[in-house]
Amino acid sequence: MLGNLDIERVKWPKTSQITGGDIDVLARRHLWAVHKDYQHGTGHGVGHFLGVHEGPVGISKYNKTIFEPNMIVTNEPGYYEAGKYGIRIENILVVKQENEFLGFECLTLCPYDLNLIDENLITKKDREYINQYHTRVRETLAPLLKDDQQTIDWLTHATREI
Repeated sequence: MLGNLDIERVKWPKTSQITGGDIDVLARRHLWAVHKDYQHGTGHGVGHFLGVHEGPVGISKYNKTIFEPNMIVTNEPGYYEAGKYGIRIENILVVKQENEFLGFECLTLCPYDLNLIDENLITKKDREYINQYHTRVRETLAPLLKDDQQTIDWLTHATREI
């Protein structure tokens, strides 16, 4: 999860011509710190033909496409222990420009499962980001649920502050 958050929060000068190869390390650094890695790309393009892996943009050590405003890419670092388990969170991001900087905005509106977050492993900044994201999810989705109180109650609980 920390790799996901690092990618979603990164900002860079538009003139620096950052590629998916440059961003990939942000997702992997937490695993590398404990001598782990994953053997797949961190993200792929999503385009107007809705191909599963639509290029040319992507996040991997091999991708050299420069990010530009309005490109859409997935953010899906993961980790797998053969024969035991696998973990992967996949969010969809859009490249946004703010002044002379670029960064990502998360298009996915699905709560993180708070039962799976070890609060001892996250920083205050991580906690604030997750809480802000959950507020956005709740405020965007709750009005669409209209009179479905059971689902609104679930959403309210799922997006509670940590």
